[in-house]
Amino acid sequence: MKKQQELLILIDIVFDQSILPCINEIYENECCKIECIESLGINEWKETILDNLICSSVDILEVITCLSHKGFLYYLPIFLQFILINYDDMDVLGDLVIDRLTPKLNNMNVPRASWIRNIYDCLTDQQRKCTQEVLLYLWEKYDDGLAEDALNNYWFDNP
Repeated sequence: MKKQQELLILIDIVFDQSILPCINEIYENECCKIECIESLGINEWKETILDNLICSSVDILEVITCLSHKGFLYYLPIFLQFILINYDDMDVLGDLVIDRLTPKLNNMNVPRASWIRNIYDCLTDQQRKCTQEVLLYLWEKYDDGLAEDALNNYWFDNP
């Protein structure tokens, strides 16, 4: 429990200065925008209520898939906190978030440059380290295979 609390605090600290992208940069397309706003709102990520991720009438999994790279990274701290707090009760939400944190490999088994450019390079060093620590915690505590894959495919070699 202590490590979980430390990670929750670390997330708050390292993502504190994240800047809310303009609404048109958060979602991949217009058709998702209204449904996503119902679930996530257009608030600062710290103002997003964790319960809204579950209690919304909108499928949160659809919301996550509709987020642009900028939108996903902006709301990443709330997703990481949600996973840490609700891991035992989660279903696919954690898997979907971790999947977006796992680089897609090219035919030479190397992470795609587009993933590095759109996800990894957009995080600060502290945010990268924090994300790596959350993935490591999920792997060690819950034997999460997807977190292990993310770590082995990129995060271990590039903290």
